[in-house]
Amino acid sequence: MNGYSPFRSVIKGAGFVFAGNFILYVIGFCYHIPVVRILGPEKYGLWQLVYTIVTTIGPLSLLGLGSGVLFYYSHAQAEGKDAVEILSVALRILLISTVSAVIIAQVVNFYYIEKVYHYEGIKTLLFIFTFAIPFLAVERMGESIFKAAGNARMPYQVKIFQDSLKLVVIPVVLWMTTGNLKAMASLTLLSFIAAAVYEGALINKHVAPIKEIIIHSGKKYAGRLLGYSWPLLVVDYVQILGKKIDIFFIGYFLNSSAVGIYTPAVILSNLLWIVPQAITYLLFPALNRLNYEGKSEEFVSVSERVFKYMIYLNMPALCFVAVFSGNILKFLYGAQFSAGYLALIILSASMALQIFYPISYYVLGINKKTRLVMAINIAGMLSNVIANYFMIPVYGITGAAATTFASSMLMGVLAIIAAVKLQGKFIFPWRAIGIVLLSGAVLLFVWFCRERTLLFNLMLFTGYFILIGMHGLLFEKEEIKKGIAFIRNKIAI
Repeated sequence: MNGYSPFRSVIKGAGFVFAGNFILYVIGFCYHIPVVRILGPEKYGLWQLVYTIVTTIGPLSLLGLGSGVLFYYSHAQAEGKDAVEILSVALRILLISTVSAVIIAQVVNFYYIEKVYHYEGIKTLLFIFTFAIPFLAVERMGESIFKAAGNARMPYQVKIFQDSLKLVVIPVVLWMTTGNLKAMASLTLLSFIAAAVYEGALINKHVAPIKEIIIHSGKKYAGRLLGYSWPLLVVDYVQILGKKIDIFFIGYFLNSSAVGIYTPAVILSNLLWIVPQAITYLLFPALNRLNYEGKSEEFVSVSERVFKYMIYLNMPALCFVAVFSGNILKFLYGAQFSAGYLALIILSASMALQIFYPISYYVLGINKKTRLVMAINIAGMLSNVIANYFMIPVYGITGAAATTFASSMLMGVLAIIAAVKLQGKFIFPWRAIGIVLLSGAVLLFVWFCRERTLLFNLMLFTGYFILIGMHGLLFEKEEIKKGIAFIRNKIAI
């Protein structure tokens, strides 16, 4: 016995990821709050539009190779094979694709961007920031390499390094230059370059020497890697576009101020993915290994336990954001941003309810149903695009948030149906259904009873939290005992 425990591997990785995410969000808010207050809704909205365009193009140049590397590298490890050639061919393809992406993006920027977005200075900002595309793609690829190697800590070191650079430099420069967006674009570009260089150094030290990766050809893996990855290119890109298409439409139909008010709601709603991302970060390699070894019962057991953890940790976070949405926006960004409180509630629900989908997507990915995953995501994106086109002109940023929620639900339900057909059952911890129903009741109350005082909000959330605790004590005694024992062992070490 090698002592490998899939659940412990996932939880151990989750600890690194959660700590990393927590630090990142602390740094992120320390960065965003002064930036938003210095720039104001209009300038901040323009910058977010530029940033969104570039960070949408960047993953496209990755060609889905991140998922391909994750799949084949973890397989090679399970078989005890050398996986350096997989990294070699992936990085060679990445070099060609990212340089091509920069050239195409610059041509589109020069000839067409001002015909779509009539904002002064947008062409110059995009000219500067487009050069970040290769470095953004390298950072994403490096993250996949570390995930495949079972190392959850290194990608977060890189992100913390980059965000710390931005925090130290950019707010000060913006204050000194009274919100110069050219300086912001240039400094953000430099932060991506520094992060890519640092990640390369970590790969060289902890995964494989860069020199060794370069000298290997890996041609024999090129066809298999691209064959597995190209449907996931569509999946990755559709998911990214689905999350950002609302920014494009708001910028087109409304104005940069609307983008500026909407973006903080998006940033805050992303908090609801901290816990699920941490818990599922190393779940795919663990489940992939169990499936490869034919351990179907353990596959289901690990999946259900992970699912249960996400419900107990994420549903209270969703209700907290929903109950205090207006208070949070006003406190952090100012009264002019509190207009986005309804969008924040909807976006938070959309993000939190994604805990129901990852295991279904992993089941499809492990069974090589990448084209089906691609089709599901295309359906979601098309529904998102069409609905945004009609909703935003009528309902503004609240309509954009509602469209994001609806398209996310559509994709999730389709993935669950497909996974159930493959697995023969819906993997769900049914003892936790009470938490889901109680949280749904709180959300409905918050939506329909909007005129509430801060004191009432505090009483509402306190009562909800007490009921959550009682539910856990009644139905999850064994899990609580295991958790306490796990924590004691860690403290003893």
